[in-house]
Amino acid sequence: LGIGMIDKVVVLSNVFKEFWKFFCPAVYIPNPVEICPIEECANLEGNNIVWVGRLSAEKKPEDVLKMMKEVLQLYPDATLTIIGLTIIGKSEEKEYEDKLFELAAQLGVTDQVCFEGFHKDVSPFYQKASVFVFTSSFEGFSMAVSESRGYGLPVCMYDLPYMELIRDKKGVISVDQGDYKSLANNVVKILNDKAYRCLLYTSPSPRD
Repeated sequence: LGIGMIDKVVVLSNVFKEFWKFFCPAVYIPNPVEICPIEECANLEGNNIVWVGRLSAEKKPEDVLKMMKEVLQLYPDATLTIIGLTIIGKSEEKEYEDKLFELAAQLGVTDQVCFEGFHKDVSPFYQKASVFVFTSSFEGFSMAVSESRGYGLPVCMYDLPYMELIRDKKGVISVDQGDYKSLANNVVKILNDKAYRCLLYTSPSPRD
């Protein structure tokens, strides 16, 4: 399909809109964001980290496992819950999943990491978490980030400066792509300090 045949492009961020405007009319339409009732938000107790997403290379689940090894050196009581599956029916995706299990064992974090697989309702996991970690290398609009913020969770993530959802930086700490050690340091800071944990949901957060 040639660019000249497109009447208009609908995009999920103002950055994408500015890009597509060079080729054809473009309009930014935000995805709806649901915020759960205050009584259903995460209570921010405990020491559980949650990661939600498809188990695939662009989501970098390997990095959250590497991050976890660093976290446990500083905060040995921490736990990590990973919710998500690879694409069913593709042998190469199953092989990728097995490699994640092997990596967890190699890193010595198996006992502190729970692979929960796919769940249609992830709300119980958000409610029991203290911090949400996001390691994607690119995204248009992340439902996982949207959901976690809706439940009042602090977000530690690899920087995606074009993502409209987190441009206000409220409740979000961003680190450079691939810098899982900085990710770990910020997660530990959140786990160590509940007052800071609660503050993150309403206040702009620093870039690491």
